[in-house]
Amino acid sequence: MSAIETVVGAAAAVCTTIANVPQVAKTWRTRRADDLSLKMLILLMSGIALWLVYGLLKWDLLIILANIATFALLAVLLYVKLGYPAEDGNRHNGSGSAATGRSVSTHREPPP
Repeated sequence: MSAIETVVGAAAAVCTTIANVPQVAKTWRTRRADDLSLKMLILLMSGIALWLVYGLLKWDLLIILANIATFALLAVLLYVKLGYPAEDGNRHNGSGSAATGRSVSTHREPPP
């Protein structure tokens, strides 16, 4: 691969990977992902996984590393979207009051 190809590939890898950082930071900070499409995340992660396989088949370290990083960032989004474990044992699903960090309980104490 020529030097110009490497530079262009590296620039593309950096841009497409870093493009996910603001969304991941916001999603992680708010613990909300209800505005993200589950279908889009799954399709995008599938494409990234295929790019990773392609990079492995060609043994192209730039493609491999960029797609591992992008896949990891998207995995964080998917983790929040599908629900993450809370300290109280409930599952936060990225929407509603559970996403705000407030405890959600379906157990009610009987009146005294």
